[in-house]
Amino acid sequence: MVHRIDPRVKLGLTFVYTILIFIFNKLQALIFNLFVVVLIYKLAKISIKLLWKNLKAIMPMVMLTGLINIFFVGGDSIFEFWWLRVTKQGIFSLLFMVLRITCLISGTALLTFTTSPIALTDAIEYFVKPVKLFGGSPNEIAMIFSIALRFIPTLITEAGKIIEAQKSRGAHFDSPKLMEKLKAYIPVLVPLFFISFKRAEDLAVAMESRCYTGGDKRTRFRSLKVKLIDFWTLVFVTIYIVILYWVNRWRVQL
Repeated sequence: MVHRIDPRVKLGLTFVYTILIFIFNKLQALIFNLFVVVLIYKLAKISIKLLWKNLKAIMPMVMLTGLINIFFVGGDSIFEFWWLRVTKQGIFSLLFMVLRITCLISGTALLTFTTSPIALTDAIEYFVKPVKLFGGSPNEIAMIFSIALRFIPTLITEAGKIIEAQKSRGAHFDSPKLMEKLKAYIPVLVPLFFISFKRAEDLAVAMESRCYTGGDKRTRFRSLKVKLIDFWTLVFVTIYIVILYWVNRWRVQL
């Protein structure tokens, strides 16, 4: 059912969702939001393991930042050792940060999991139509976004191949020292940039050889139409925002 929602509706709701995640500032609101997002994943029949693959890449950085907050955010002291002091507010800051990032990634990932690149391109083109007033081309802007989204999985795959090749040559990516770990990734970034530019050049040649021209005169095989399911989706989201606002106003003693 989630897959059949109009991509314009999903893209607009994703933008609203991103704003709401930064507006609501209570822990219980984020917990409730994450619970609803997981239910939507189940409704869309998307594996939670797929979501975890997106989260585990950024989670170490989030946890590191959160751990710094535990020791340097002032408040009611829970544990002290030498100059380190763990505070109640610091632990809350860690939980809040992890939950906010988790909600942000899991919610926005639903857009790419349930929308094809072509449909997403059409939705982007619909929302960037005002650039015509400044002489821009919505079709070309949408095509740029579509190509960028399409190449993200390809570049991730290429990066994995390069890392495996560097490991076979004796490179160490699991060093506990931060500087050594950063140095180990330099031989990965250089060929990855080279591959990116090479693929971009090949794509440009392929598009030119097929006489690709952007603009409003291009026709479509499928046209986007608002359906009944889109109306009920907007109703559900409106009710959900009202409930989330009410949950965010709860005063929970921690």
